[in-house]
Amino acid sequence: MRYREADRYRLRRIRVLLVEDEPLLLRLLGEMLERVFPALRRAGDGREGLEIARIWTPDIVVTDLKLPGLGGLEMLRRLRRRQPELPAVVISAFSERERLLEAIDTGVEKYLLKPFDPEELLGVVRRLAGREVEEALLLLPEGYRFDRRSSQLYREELRVGLSPLERRFLALLARHPGRVRDDGEIAEALWGREGAPATRIRSLVARLRAKTVPSLIETCRGRGYRLATLPEASSRH
Repeated sequence: MRYREADRYRLRRIRVLLVEDEPLLLRLLGEMLERVFPALRRAGDGREGLEIARIWTPDIVVTDLKLPGLGGLEMLRRLRRRQPELPAVVISAFSERERLLEAIDTGVEKYLLKPFDPEELLGVVRRLAGREVEEALLLLPEGYRFDRRSSQLYREELRVGLSPLERRFLALLARHPGRVRDDGEIAEALWGREGAPATRIRSLVARLRAKTVPSLIETCRGRGYRLATLPEASSRH
């Protein structure tokens, strides 16, 4: 799979949770968003939104402010206890300054007043989705990119064929770029409590270097291994 095709594929896998208590608006907005984001779930109130999010972790939330029972902002506050960086868009008929400031204080990305242009909402969600996809990508030397969502490695536009074990190893290193993982930590993460000898880890590193470039994985003598990320990638994460 080419990188640009994979990028479009990742966008379509972004999970959008839409919470709106007006049935007609819920249907119309849901149909519009689903054309771009098929992985969309709908909820008619805040409690239903929380329940969906509990078993199906959303990437982006679009919610009305005034919902029966549990309001949109309170729902977002509770969601952010589990997902502190969860992007959210609020749609509302309220234009009061207090409401707007409360939404900003909750970390809402965009506040749309009813009536609004549905295309504007779609544009906002597209932008947030693009950012989510971009932040999942770790830029590596020699034109390599590692997608932390799918645990796939790309060179320029092409995916690099890796075994499940190799992908898990890169995902471990990519979890905290710049951090050195020692043999014990790697062995337990990849092979469980039984672990594995250092020779097995060295063999895994050698295979990955042979499939990519030797500089992709750095050996920190006496300490372990880490990914050779680009400076801007390390600072961003």
